[in-house]
Amino acid sequence: MNGILGGWEVTGFWSFQSGFPLNFSGNDYFLNSGDIVLPVDQRTTSRWFNTSAFVTASAAQPVSHLRVNPYRFSNLRGPRSNNIDMALIKDTVIREGMRLRFSAQALNAFNHALLPAPNLNPSNALFGVLSGSTQANYPRNLQLELKLIF
Repeated sequence: MNGILGGWEVTGFWSFQSGFPLNFSGNDYFLNSGDIVLPVDQRTTSRWFNTSAFVTASAAQPVSHLRVNPYRFSNLRGPRSNNIDMALIKDTVIREGMRLRFSAQALNAFNHALLPAPNLNPSNALFGVLSGSTQANYPRNLQLELKLIF
């Protein structure tokens, strides 16, 4: 009975990161007044930050000028990452020097999607929108393994 019920191992890895800073380096822009960062409870995939703080009219965008605004705002970040990988492992001794290992692994076990960064071009209609058609990380991945170790 101990051969079946005993000797199981559970292991896991949790990774939680604030989002990467959003980089406006490829886009020149002018700012209106107002705070750019929205409170977390007001962020949606269709409005990740306060787009009204920017001048969004295409004709008003700078073409060639001395840059006075930063490339990044320290408190404006993309979506955060929350990922848990788990494994269940069982080693069974067959005889001296030989064992059988069973492993069930779940990568991104709770299927938390990491959304892509929002569009950062002020003259684009999707400015401030998380519009990627796929998530930026892998979806849940389950794998089983049976290994003879000798």
